[in-house]
Amino acid sequence: MPVQIQTDGHGSRMAWNQIVTLLSNMHSWEIDGSRSPQAQANEAESGLNRHLWFQIPGIDGKLQVTYRDEEDIFCEFVFTSGLDVGLTEMRDEFSQRLAAAHQLIADKYTTDFMSSCTSPQTIVVGSIPTTADKLGVQTTWSALTAIAMEIHELHREIEAPLREIERNL
Repeated sequence: MPVQIQTDGHGSRMAWNQIVTLLSNMHSWEIDGSRSPQAQANEAESGLNRHLWFQIPGIDGKLQVTYRDEEDIFCEFVFTSGLDVGLTEMRDEFSQRLAAAHQLIADKYTTDFMSSCTSPQTIVVGSIPTTADKLGVQTTWSALTAIAMEIHELHREIEAPLREIERNL
């Protein structure tokens, strides 16, 4: 049986700090801001700022993790990665196809704690339940990392012909 995240009897505070630490220590995700992940996690838990933003350096896309002081949810998260910040709705064939490609990539990696979206900007949404174990959280953060890397590569491939044209101007 996997080890439960709550290990010290301090409830959601311990779990929240472990969830944030797993994300920032296990993978290349860096937290936005000058303070440490632990300090920002403590600030979120105290209610000062419940949203933490993470990004992998050199990779487009952001992960917003929001602390929830609820009986059944430790946190919610949203990963967004837009090819163009102006593509927020699926108004044309290109944005529809881009959204479908995003969803196909995300579907390959989704876990029990997340689901893919059909959107040119929002890739996955999810939540970490209070019943989550460490392996489930690690698997989810690993899946988000794989999704971010593959989405970034898709965007690079789409932009490659444009970069070539710019070089020849």
